Amino acid sequence: MINIYEPNHYREKEVCWNSLKDILSQVQNRSIIVGGDLNLVLNADEKFGGSFHVDPSRNSIENIMESYNLLDIPPNNGKYTWSNKRIGKKI
Repeated sequence: MINIYEPNHYREKEVCWNSLKDILSQVQNRSIIVGGDLNLVLNADEKFGGSFHVDPSRNSIENIMESYNLLDIPPNNGKYTWSNKRIGKKI
């Protein structure tokens, strides 16, 4: 099991993604769970309210997921795991 807390800044995310690729390449052909806080929204369905901005490092994690056959498993109870408690109209 690999637990990640991904930085918010996209340049720092690239460093983290490269580290993840290094680890995954060392444990190929094993069952692996990657979890944690990726600080990333992969698609608009994962977001409620506000604008959907594509994170520049999103392609990196999608490539890693495809290369290592990783699956994005949605939460079992509830859809959203975080809220910044913003006030105002939800879009």
